[in-house]
Order: sequence, then C-alpha cells, then structure tokens
Amino acid sequence: MDLQAIREQIDQLDGQLVKLLNERLTLAAEIGKLKRSQGGQIYVAEREDAVLRKVTAQNQGPIKQQALRAIYREIMSAALALEKPLNIAYLGPEATNTHAAALRKFGSSVDYRPMPTIADIF
Repeated sequence: MDLQAIREQIDQLDGQLVKLLNERLTLAAEIGKLKRSQGGQIYVAEREDAVLRKVTAQNQGPIKQQALRAIYREIMSAALALEKPLNIAYLGPEATNTHAAALRKFGSSVDYRPMPTIADIF
C-alpha cells in the first residue's frame, strides 16, 4: 500500500471518529438534561472512573493506556461542558501545579478560574 492510500484510509477513519464523537456527546447532552430535570449531580467521579476502567480494559493496543486515558479525559470534558458549563476554581495563577492538576482531572473544555487564596476557591 502506498502513502496516499494509507492517508485516505486515515481520513475516512477520522470522519467516522468525528461522527461517533458527536453521537456520544449528543447522548451526554441528553443525560445532562435528565440530570438537571431530576436534580442529579452533573459530575459523578465514580462514573468517570468506571468509563476509564472499561475503555482501558478494552484496549488491545497499540495505543498506550495513558494516551487512551488522556483522549477520554478530553471526551468527558467536552461532555461535561455540554451537560452543564462547569467553573473550576484553582489556586492561581495559571500554569501552577494546581492549575495543571485541574486540567488533568477536568480536561480543557471547562472554564477555569484562578483564585488568590484557598478560601476563595471554596
């Protein structure tokens, strides 16, 4: 197989991935509507952990587990943003360890607020 043929296959797969991601996020938005109407919590850490365990258990490679978890972190971050916009406070300024930890936990699709003191965070 030549380079162009491989790239065309990748382009086709990328199209399928985008379609599937949008389908997944549409379902997540529906979950958000249900949670809000029933007074449920939007962010449920246990569910997030269960999803990460399940997808990593299904992984047969060659993608490394850490990379797969990072991808799913961003997918779930995008889903959370659709369910309900989240504001995450951290001990500022930007690029501190607390900011990096918040990004690792919640991904890049939520809103972050640097705070000058721990009391301000709460």
